[in-house]
Amino acid sequence: MTAALRSAAVIASLALALAPAASADTPLAVFSASWQRGGPAPLVVTDSSLAGAIDTNGRPIVRVCVSFRNVTAQPITSTIVDATFRDGAGGPVVFDGNAAALTQRFGGKFAPGALVEHECFARTMPEPDQVRRMRTETVSIRSVTFADGSAWQSGAPFTRAYADDGSVPSPAPAVTPTPQRTARPYLLSRPTPSP
Repeated sequence: MTAALRSAAVIASLALALAPAASADTPLAVFSASWQRGGPAPLVVTDSSLAGAIDTNGRPIVRVCVSFRNVTAQPITSTIVDATFRDGAGGPVVFDGNAAALTQRFGGKFAPGALVEHECFARTMPEPDQVRRMRTETVSIRSVTFADGSAWQSGAPFTRAYADDGSVPSPAPAVTPTPQRTARPYLLSRPTPSP
């Protein structure tokens, strides 16, 4: 796929036996999903991780954490992030009874070039058969709101001011036009008659 496809597997274990009403034979759920970023956006996703946990009410949850960088010259005040999960055949993995993406709004002030690390959200753990099917997580930026009130939606153009690593790209070298060659007429010479 693209360079954004991360080959390192994200592995997190969830021991359901820790749940208050769990029996000793409750199976262990394991996430084994690589992640990739969605299309181009003013916020570039730089990392994503998954972890299973038991919430304070004893329910199993999945915690999704993302890191991203503002690659524009404008401060960003909020973003909506989608995380979708696919199985090995590309089919959707079902969360909360539907196949829609897990969606989360993050607010704050994301300065130009700044890296924002480990913004997390939690959702109810999918059914064990769905967890076992998880192979790929795609993290996409759905929308962005800039400090001046303007907004960006997925698929729209934007002006990039920073590279994915936060460095300022050096200006493109000046292109010196190549002088155009003028066509030279070819002179056809006739063979001179032999004496």
